[in-house]
Amino acid sequence: MTFYFETPLLDEIILFALVSILVWIYQYTTSTFDHWKKRGIAFIKPFPFLGNLKDVVFLKSSRHDAIKDFYRKLEGEPFGGIFLFRSPVLIVRDPDIIKSILVKDFSHFQNRVHSSPSADPVSYSLAVINGPKWYILRTKLTPTFTSGKLKNMMDALTECSLETNSALQNSADNNSIIEVKDLAGNFTTQVIGSVIFGLQINSIKDPESEFRKFGHQITSPSKKRAIALAMSRIFPKIAKLLGLSYIPKDAISFFSKVVRETVQYREKNGVTRNDFLQLLIQLKNNVKLVDDRSKEDEHLRHQIDLGDATLEQFEMTDDMMTGNCFVFFMAGFDTSATTMSFALYELAVNPDIQERLSAEIDDVLEKHKGKITYDAIHEMSYLDKVVNGMFIIHIGPTF
Repeated sequence: MTFYFETPLLDEIILFALVSILVWIYQYTTSTFDHWKKRGIAFIKPFPFLGNLKDVVFLKSSRHDAIKDFYRKLEGEPFGGIFLFRSPVLIVRDPDIIKSILVKDFSHFQNRVHSSPSADPVSYSLAVINGPKWYILRTKLTPTFTSGKLKNMMDALTECSLETNSALQNSADNNSIIEVKDLAGNFTTQVIGSVIFGLQINSIKDPESEFRKFGHQITSPSKKRAIALAMSRIFPKIAKLLGLSYIPKDAISFFSKVVRETVQYREKNGVTRNDFLQLLIQLKNNVKLVDDRSKEDEHLRHQIDLGDATLEQFEMTDDMMTGNCFVFFMAGFDTSATTMSFALYELAVNPDIQERLSAEIDDVLEKHKGKITYDAIHEMSYLDKVVNGMFIIHIGPTF
């Protein structure tokens, strides 16, 4: 038996199917838009399909500017709601509530985003991993964030700073023009490469290094990454099925190779370093990290009691090591470089502040015999105010 359709009828069927699909997509993507209204919480009116990210998706606004705009629109409220595509997200403005969420009650605030371990190892990181694995990983990694561990990394930081200072001095001697954003990016890349991966990247002398290239790639906006992010937010199951990731796959492959080869080299040759990767290697080999928390680490004292049996079942895999190193690179690269760039700009256009800051640094270093140490930096209270001022004036948080 054979069926024949006239062209007008076939066109109508196709049109009906397309309209039905569009209606379903519209209803699906807007079905959560009454979330905050039902709960009596102030919110910013969302745009169909895109929530409150319309300008970000179409590259009319940066993520930082978008968040700052949301924050201003919720002025007068302790907190308020927005929508990242169809996902309801709470923006907290009250400092006391923020402190409670980030410190005392942090264990109640996980499962932040959809994760797809099959798509990329970033899904195994502390920032993304969900469920019981997050609790265990958070507890295991807590000793890596103490002030004592940071002090052990100061030599690497100082070495990078001296190289940057040398580069600046050469430019000054030659009366050269400096692109501060590139300088800050190169410095940040070298610091992270040293304290996270324990590698001498030399991005200050070699701005075209692979670390610098991939660092720029993963922090630069693009339509392809915007689409991948939208799909993971709106249709997470489809995104997982298609293996979509907003992080370039060649960048993931590069960092996976770096971590794998570095770990193999250290274990084969008995090499140890005071860096983040070494702490992960210790966890991989079931070596308990030294808990050297001091009074400075009060924010790390709120723990989750999971029981020793649960913690013993934890296994630090290669993907988990790669994911956490990669996320720390992402988190530190753009944020630190941007903060430095704005700080240097503000100091250049405000010479009185520059002179006051320079005087404080000179006074403190004189007390410490000219050596840059963790304790010396902690004594630079005006420096702390200058850096914190950049977060208020220029930089907002990101998604």
